[in-house]
Amino acid sequence: MTGERSRSPKSLILRLPRLAHLLLLFLKTDMSYPKIRAFVVGCSALLCCAFAWPPEYVEQSRADVSTCETYARATSPRFEARVQSVDLATGRVDIERTPNDTRGEVAFSKCLLAVRQWRLIERNLPKLPAPPAPDLATMAGRPADTVTR
Repeated sequence: MTGERSRSPKSLILRLPRLAHLLLLFLKTDMSYPKIRAFVVGCSALLCCAFAWPPEYVEQSRADVSTCETYARATSPRFEARVQSVDLATGRVDIERTPNDTRGEVAFSKCLLAVRQWRLIERNLPKLPAPPAPDLATMAGRPADTVTR
């Protein structure tokens, strides 16, 4: 080895116990108010800066509400729901629903929860390349027969 540090994920995993040990030493020392405040602000900045709602969140929210409204109408034909507003800063989606329609509300809520959960799962799945175009009618390596009429 020529003295270069390894940048592989394995080397980072091996360093994590040392980093955790340093953090514990930092926390065990005599904690003054400015030190605690700096630590909390630093951790919250790391957490908050790494997270942002994607721009397509508004369209996804409207599509999800529309899908679940259709699903809820199968249970309660007079149920209606629509998106009033979407706040990209907080991720809050305001949905206007038909009042006093318990069956539709239950179906809508279950559907929306399932759709949102799937979106979270789908976001973390690996992106697969598009499959190649299929060859013209060949079977077991034999070229396709020509048909004349």
